[in-house]
Amino acid sequence: MTIAFFLALSFARISAELSALLAAAGITGIILGFSAQTVVANFISGVFMYFDKPLNIGDQVKIGELEGIVEDIRILSTRIRAWDGTLIRIPNEKLFNSNIVNLQRYPARRVEVEIGIAYSTDVEKAIEIIKETLDEMPLVLAEPEPVVFVKELGDSAVVLSIRGWAPSEKWFDVRTEVISRIKKALDEAGIEIPFPQRVNWFANELRVKVDKES
Repeated sequence: MTIAFFLALSFARISAELSALLAAAGITGIILGFSAQTVVANFISGVFMYFDKPLNIGDQVKIGELEGIVEDIRILSTRIRAWDGTLIRIPNEKLFNSNIVNLQRYPARRVEVEIGIAYSTDVEKAIEIIKETLDEMPLVLAEPEPVVFVKELGDSAVVLSIRGWAPSEKWFDVRTEVISRIKKALDEAGIEIPFPQRVNWFANELRVKVDKES
């Protein structure tokens, strides 16, 4: 279309000065068009996000390595307040093409904690104590029911996986309280949470020379 436009000018015998002026204007328009690509892309992405609605103001979200609360959603960009209080501006085009994890879209969210107990511990007793502790916490939902099971036999401990559900807006508080209460309950029951341990074996006996005079 651009070539046809300038050919038409030549056939119309427009003066060289006017042709040069129009050519400059055309080049300027092309440059502005390329410069506006990002703005247009952000605008279109903002429109698509308006209809898709993957997040709302006040939602706790995770976008790539970024995580925080949605502060503002604009036509060209979205602003997120990170947990450390900093404000992050994300262009809508980048946001639209990212994997958005909405941590607060549904009313309940699963709390998952892993804890290790000594191999000498009665596993069934430890599981029973943990379940009783979870039942005493009002913010741990009764449905779905919390579950506690042996996940693996680790190098230094039997690893138990603890899974329960909590209101999404209280997820962090519930997770912190679950860890604290379980630690206290196991301590009161005399159940050890062991440190990492290693057993060293020597092929030959160690011989230590003792100075008799010392």
